[in-house]
Amino acid sequence: MSVSVVIGIINIFLEESVSSNEVLREIDTVCGDTWCAGDFNFKFHRLEFIDGKAKLYFATFPHSSNAEKTQVEYICELSGFGSPLKTAYRVNKFILLRDEFYSALNLCINEKIKNL
Repeated sequence: MSVSVVIGIINIFLEESVSSNEVLREIDTVCGDTWCAGDFNFKFHRLEFIDGKAKLYFATFPHSSNAEKTQVEYICELSGFGSPLKTAYRVNKFILLRDEFYSALNLCINEKIKNL
């Protein structure tokens, strides 16, 4: 077994786990500086990991008192992100989205909301 394989295995065991709820909270945190900066509010409902995919359920609604009546629901399905550790990682007490996941998520959300 090569040294790089052994180091990779050690890193997997040393890497702290990240839950889907922690990733969902980080998506919501990132939202304020990205997709959520427009005319609509976002609500991120759930993040699931099924069959090697991350499935993000979210909704948009306008900044108004009748927001619930005009809420639009979406699902982003992102292949290749079959577990929370494939989407984010922990640095001390902080959860950070992985670049590949953020890029895929950014493309999906922008595609879903382009006609708002």
